[in-house]
Amino acid sequence: MTHQSDRDLNKDEVPKEKALVFVHKSETMRVALFGMSELINTRLSDEALEICLELLESGVHPKALADLVLHTLEIKEKHTPGHCR
Repeated sequence: MTHQSDRDLNKDEVPKEKALVFVHKSETMRVALFGMSELINTRLSDEALEICLELLESGVHPKALADLVLHTLEIKEKHTPGHCR
């Protein structure tokens, strides 16, 4: 009996439609995803990132979600006190 870790799985072994579920249910992958989100400064809270993952798992189109998130962040930035633009 062989046990595969998250890192041993590659894209050929995880069907594309199940990849997001795999990321969401794998603690190792979730920690890595949240770390990358902070590293590249997505400006998303852990809760917002979690909601985005759930929406993607539910079938929301990734580009549509990205556009909505960027638009929301732009509006939030415009209405932040002390922001000059």
